[in-house]
Amino acid sequence: MNIESRAYEELNKRWKATCRLVIGGEVGELEDFGRWLSELNEPEFHAKSTSGTEVMLPSSNYIQDSRFTFLDEVNFNKKFDPLNINEIKDVDSIVEALQERFVYCGNIVLGNSGFVEKSTNITDSFYIYKSNTVEYSNYVAFAALTRYCENVFGSDVLGYSNYCIWGKYGFKNVRSLEFMRCQSSYDCYYTYNLHNCSDCLFSFNLQTRRNVIGNLELPRDKYLTVKKKLLEELREALEKNKRLPNIFEIVGNDKPTNAKLNVKPKSNAKQDMKEIEDAFSTVTGLVLNRKLTGLENYSDWLKKNVGGISMEKSALSNESVLIGEYSLSSVMPRNKLISEEESLVAGELHIQEQEAGQLGLNNASELLSGVALFPGEFHFGTNENVIECDTSGFASNCYHTSVARDSKYAAYSWWPKDSEYIFGSRIVHDSAFCIKCYNSNRLRGCFEVDNSRNCSGAYFCHNAESIQDGLFCFNAKNKARAIGNMEIEKDGYIALKTKLLEEIVGELESNKKIKWDIYNIGRKMSL
Repeated sequence: MNIESRAYEELNKRWKATCRLVIGGEVGELEDFGRWLSELNEPEFHAKSTSGTEVMLPSSNYIQDSRFTFLDEVNFNKKFDPLNINEIKDVDSIVEALQERFVYCGNIVLGNSGFVEKSTNITDSFYIYKSNTVEYSNYVAFAALTRYCENVFGSDVLGYSNYCIWGKYGFKNVRSLEFMRCQSSYDCYYTYNLHNCSDCLFSFNLQTRRNVIGNLELPRDKYLTVKKKLLEELREALEKNKRLPNIFEIVGNDKPTNAKLNVKPKSNAKQDMKEIEDAFSTVTGLVLNRKLTGLENYSDWLKKNVGGISMEKSALSNESVLIGEYSLSSVMPRNKLISEEESLVAGELHIQEQEAGQLGLNNASELLSGVALFPGEFHFGTNENVIECDTSGFASNCYHTSVARDSKYAAYSWWPKDSEYIFGSRIVHDSAFCIKCYNSNRLRGCFEVDNSRNCSGAYFCHNAESIQDGLFCFNAKNKARAIGNMEIEKDGYIALKTKLLEEIVGELESNKKIKWDIYNIGRKMSL
């Protein structure tokens, strides 16, 4: 028996055990539910390696007309012919000279990991199947962006959770099914925006509640009776159809009826763009050797490969609602959007007691019409000077950034966790002073870096580890003052870097964008 079959065999056992625990019985083999479990996950990228093997990468930003490989094929000790530095005139010429070295790597498994199949960007994790960007987790399948989890199936941006099926954007959840935007909640089914709740079904916008169906709290014995009936219905539907409709599909997009809320006026928090503008100048001065001003002039360039934030309207009040560009945003019912302030009191809305026993998949849309409301914004913890950010927690001086968690001085970014001075980047953690970086950890002073870790002073690098001052390094480790994976003497490196940065900054100042990025430099060219 090989490792791959052992991975699936163990996960299939865990899947069945999780189903017994969460919905009261088994429904079939794990692989049969893969399409459903993967729905609304952050998309990955699939391609063929140079050897013909399928490769999985953790982002949809890669270009199909590029060269790909997977980690086991990479020779980190490969020697390349030295570059003729004197012939390098500009960025175009170095991209042309290094074209054959630009090979994107997938199926990356790092640290103390094992029994990983058809997955990529897996760190210190065991028994992972068809997933991407999983860290410090065990027994995970059909998942994306999952950290510190066990026994989760079909998760996306989920942390510190256990025994969960189809959970999206959650933290510290246990024994739950079909939940979105929930935190510290247990035994919840078809729920959205719950905090510190337990034993909830078809419920929305609640805090510290239990034994609830359709936002209506019931006596424990009655709740358990209705729960048993509903779980039987869900289990039968799942076994028959190999999927369940998500909560958005169930409630539809009709405008809510009889939904009226007594909302307190929104407080005017501090909004000072100068702090963020100054941070942008500081970062560009450090990383590009010249301070740029006018952050918003570069917004289109910074949002490229990152995603933006749209301005919608509340269905109840016409107040503004921010929605970040992420996997759920495209399917959120726009006629059921509410503001964050409205969500704080929306838990008061509930179905009638006689309707609790009647609720099921077929009539949920009608019975939940005035209850199922979806805020697009989430802010928790202490936040200061957070401007046009749809989601933030313990953040300060952030602008137009989604999932700004434990971050400061960030703009036009997505999930810059435990990071500061981050601009135009997506999924960059434990990092500082970075521009246009992606899917990376522990970066310092980097520009256009993807899928890398423990690097400083890296520019246009992919799958780089422990690079200290590197230009255009792909699939490289433990290099200093390297160009195209080849280390050169200090003076030559500094001279070429200075020349290239002068060209990049000149192009930025003239056009507010540049021609090359880490994803298009690897596109095959006619050489």
